[in-house]
This record gives sequence, C-alpha cells and structure tokens, in this order.
Amino acid sequence: MATKLSAATLAPISLTASVPHYNRTRLKAGIVHIGVGKFHRAHQAVYMDDLFNLGEAHDWAIIGAGVRAADGHTRLALEPQDWMSTVVSEDGHRSIARVLAPMIEFIEPSATDMLLDRLEDPAVRIVSMTVTEAGYYIDSATGHFKADHPDMVADAEDINAPKTAIGVVVSGLKRRWDAGSGPFTVLSCDDMPENGRVAESAVLDLAAMVDPELAGWIRSHVTFPGSIAERVIKPADDTLREMLDRTFGIEDAAPVFCTEPRRWIIEDDFAAGRPPLEKVGVAFVSDIREHQPTPPVAESAA
Repeated sequence: MATKLSAATLAPISLTASVPHYNRTRLKAGIVHIGVGKFHRAHQAVYMDDLFNLGEAHDWAIIGAGVRAADGHTRLALEPQDWMSTVVSEDGHRSIARVLAPMIEFIEPSATDMLLDRLEDPAVRIVSMTVTEAGYYIDSATGHFKADHPDMVADAEDINAPKTAIGVVVSGLKRRWDAGSGPFTVLSCDDMPENGRVAESAVLDLAAMVDPELAGWIRSHVTFPGSIAERVIKPADDTLREMLDRTFGIEDAAPVFCTEPRRWIIEDDFAAGRPPLEKVGVAFVSDIREHQPTPPVAESAA
C-alpha cells in the first residue's frame, strides 16, 4: 500500500526516494512564483531544493501563487501534502524519485489582497513566473503590448484588484513604490526568446497605463533578467502514476515526471539580491542573447 505524501510521512518515504535534508519549518520566503505548474516544480523548485539541501539560502523559500483556475486545482492537490511534490526523473533506463519542499505557502488565486501583501514585503526579492507566452499580452506578430485587451484595460482601471499575472506584478510594484520599500526582480522562466525583455515590456506598458511616474520608477529600479530554462516534462498518465505507486510506494496527488538533463541560464541582473544558485549548476551570464538558440535558416526553394 502506497504512503500518502506529507510532512508526517517523510520517514517511510525516505526508504525509496530522496527527501529534504533541511528543516522546512525554518525556511523564510524570498521568492513569489506565479504559475506553480509541472515545469516550475520540475525545474526552479528542484534547483532551490538542491540549494537548501546544501544548507544554503534558507531565506529564499518560495511562496506559490497564480491567477488561473488551474492554479487553484494545483493548490488543492498540494495542500494536503504540505505543499510538497514528488518529482520522478528518468535518466537512461533508471527512474529516480525525490520529494521537494522549497515552497512554504501557496496563496489561493482568489486571495488577491493576501498575494499583494506578500509582494509588498521587502523580504520578497524575486517574483518569478511561468505563465505561458499568452500571459504577457504581447502580440506575437508585432511584438507590441496588447493595451486594448479587455484584461489589460480592466487591470489598468483597478490596479489594486488585478486579475492577470502582469497586473499582479504591476500592483505589487506600485505598493513597493508607494511604501518606498525598494523593488523586487521580475524573473520570467517561460520558454520564449528574450523572455526577460518580453516581461519588461508588458510590465512597463501596463504600468504606464496606470501612472507614467510608476512606469518611470520601475524602469529605473526594477530588473528583468532573461533566462533559458530547459527540462522535458512527461504527461502524468496512469502508467506513470502506477509506477510511482509500485516502484516507490508513494501516493502523490500531483506528481511530476520528467527526464534528465536539465539546464538553467540566467542573466545576472538582480535588483535586490539573489540566491547563490551557481552552487547547484545554474549558469549566470551577462547577456542572455549570446546563449539563445540560433533560428534555423530557411532553405531557398530555387
């Protein structure tokens, strides 16, 4: 019979899977992540777990957040597990399971005021995102911000009650600006070219709709490092879930299945400090554009 994942069951689970070596109760938040999907839990959360297991950066724990219904479903699945996830990685013909615990809170999508309170706290120094390309409201054909999109119009009219991820970021920065408490870094982890510049464009353009002076403060104080985050995620089908039960004896309501290797490259441009992720394999660079894949050149039809 499989063991249900929770903080109370880590001892029996440790017989078949890696579990955290750090004291979860002593972690303090330093990151708010918007979009706690499978990729985030197989990638950013793994790197943070690696770092915490070294005894490092325990003031950089993650607060999960989201604005979509799917985020609420994920939250309901993870809450009985004390926000922990099982990640099963395939390396050749071998599968390895590990339990991650770098997330210490997951805010309900409807609890906007609570989320903005967290963003106002100077202890939060990074707001990271995996919200898909559509979540930035940038026209893929023109590269321009969709200022006339109903979601952006609504957020601009009432930025204190935002409904989108970009609106949440702008609202959180507005609170920091109003309080004089300094900026946070906005880190996009979405798989798209120059994701940092896309995030910057969206945030600045929405902020300008709210208050041009706010946009000016963000431009001068907030950083938007680009990143390349790579890992292959496998669909969590019945066969894989049965393997988790049969091989590792773990019952997880939202497991993540993925492959090795993984990679993360980030521009080293942080407005309020960062965790020392270079200690666990993250490459920090001065210009992410030098590391972006070169698009293939189309062959001539002649």
